[in-house]
Amino acid sequence: MTDDVARYPDGTRDVSCREAARLISFRFDRELNHDERRELSMHLMECLNCQRFEQQLKLLQQLSRQYASGAKAPDDAVS
Repeated sequence: MTDDVARYPDGTRDVSCREAARLISFRFDRELNHDERRELSMHLMECLNCQRFEQQLKLLQQLSRQYASGAKAPDDAVS
């Protein structure tokens, strides 16, 4: 069976932004396997939009933890 997924020269799948967003979200809940980490890393090297999405999720996670601990969010956290 042949898959029609585009691949990088090293065999890593060229994932879509939708798939990258899914992997970014999963990474906050569980450890990605080797192939998932490699595919996401390759995508993030080229995709500014997904890099921003990842930064936004990291900020949301940080702010959620601060809120849960009762800490005040920094004034410049959301701009």
